[in-house]
Amino acid sequence: MKRKTIAVAVLTAMIIILLTGCFGGGAKLDRPTMSPGAASYEVTGSCEAALSGNVLTVGGRCDIADGTYGTISVYATNGEEVAKVVVVKTGDNLTYDFTVQDNWTDNVYGFITFDTTQAGDQPEAILAMYGKKFENISGANVVWDSHGVAVVFQSELITVR
Repeated sequence: MKRKTIAVAVLTAMIIILLTGCFGGGAKLDRPTMSPGAASYEVTGSCEAALSGNVLTVGGRCDIADGTYGTISVYATNGEEVAKVVVVKTGDNLTYDFTVQDNWTDNVYGFITFDTTQAGDQPEAILAMYGKKFENISGANVVWDSHGVAVVFQSELITVR
């Protein structure tokens, strides 16, 4: 009888915790604030993906400063990253060819991302311009998390098989 009571108490507590988290009990994550006196940089761009045989080409354009580290990646529709390469923005050359692998799902998305965590440490000149957490960047393709601001461009859904 004691085990049943404990099990019911634990189950009730779990339900309360679950419902509290689902109905506004979670903390709001505010966007990092701009550095005092810093200029704001609106970053625009795009991402496309095209399949040719078993090669998926992910590419695009972006007006973020040359020298910024970023990633070109492929994600499955379930949110799993299936391929990624680190790039350094240089001119308009934001393209990478990925060989389609057997473990990829049938449908994928291409991404081009610039942030302060995924591609490694950004150069000091880039951090001086955009902020330590890229907080001085704005634009339609800007998202943020506890690490800072990220610029994210996504392709249309691509069927690879």
